Amino acid sequence: MQHVAETQVPSAPRYGWFSALGALLAGSIVAFFPLLAVAFALGVVVHVLPGSTPADPGRGWPWRIDGAWSAFADLGPLLFTGGVVAAGIGFYVGSRTGRRTARWPIALCATLVGWIPVTQGGHNGLLGVSGGLAFLSMWWTTRKTSEMARPQLRTKTHQRIAVAAAATGTLTLAAVSLAYGTLHPIRADSSSVPATATLHGGETDRFPVTIYNQGPLPVRILTVSLSPTPDLRLARVEQPGPQREGPTIDSLYSPLRTPTISTTGDLTLTGPSRCNGMTETLSALGGRVAVAGLNRVQRVLLGPTPLQVNCRPARRP
Repeated sequence: MQHVAETQVPSAPRYGWFSALGALLAGSIVAFFPLLAVAFALGVVVHVLPGSTPADPGRGWPWRIDGAWSAFADLGPLLFTGGVVAAGIGFYVGSRTGRRTARWPIALCATLVGWIPVTQGGHNGLLGVSGGLAFLSMWWTTRKTSEMARPQLRTKTHQRIAVAAAATGTLTLAAVSLAYGTLHPIRADSSSVPATATLHGGETDRFPVTIYNQGPLPVRILTVSLSPTPDLRLARVEQPGPQREGPTIDSLYSPLRTPTISTTGDLTLTGPSRCNGMTETLSALGGRVAVAGLNRVQRVLLGPTPLQVNCRPARRP
C-alpha cells in the first residue's frame, strides 16, 4: 500500500485584538505627519480650509454641519483623511498577516466617526460620536478588516471605470469644499472674560467680539445681527473710530465695516428692563458679508463658549 504525503499549506497567523490595537495606534501616528502638512498648507498658507483656529464645536469637520452644503463640503476632507489613516493602518495589518487586506472599511469608519489625528476635539465625523466610541469603532473595524481580502478589479475596463469615477468624485468634492470655504469665511470669538454680560435697566455694557476672515479672498463685513433669541436684541455694533473727543461716548465709535482679516468690535444688547433672574444664552451671530462679488448671510457660532446674558433688576427708588 502506497502512502501519498499530503503537503499542508501553513495558515496565516491569527490577528488578535492587541495586534489590531497596535496597528491602529501606529497607523494613526504615521498618518499624522502628512495630514499635518496638508492641513497647514491648505489652512494656514492658502486659507482654503479653516485651519488657523479650532473647528466650530459640534458634528462635522472641518466645518460644522448645519445643512446639505456643509455636509458635502465636509465629505471631501473627511474621505481624504480617512484614506490616509486607512493606508497607514492597512500597512501594519498587511505586514503582520502577510496578505493584501481591505482598507475601505477603515476609511469609511474614520469618515463616519471622525478619527482625525490632527484634531483635538470629538464629534468630528458625520455621525458626531464621542472620542471613546470613535476609538472603539476604529479598533473593532481594524480587527475585522484583517480577515477581509482587498477587492481586485478583474479587467482593465473595470479599472478605467474605477479611476474615472474616483477622479470625477474627487474633483466634485474638492470644488464643493472650495466654494463653501470661500463663501462662508467668517468666524467670531467673544473676547469677554468671563463670557457673560448683564442687562442693567434693559441694556448691557459693551463687550468685545472679534470677527475673523478665514477664507482665501478679501471679505467686507456689511452688517452683524443676532441669532433669534426670545428676549435679546442687538442695539449697536461699533469699533473704535478716529475721533478722540465727542459729545457722547458713542460718537467715538464707528459701525463695524472693515474688510480686514480680523477686527474687534463692541456689541451692546437690549432686553427687558424688568426681569427676575432671567438668563439667555447667545451662541451665534448672523453676518451679511460681501465676498467674491456676492452678498451673503452667514450664521456664525460665537466661540469658544457661548455668551451668558444675565439680568440685574433695576433698583427701586
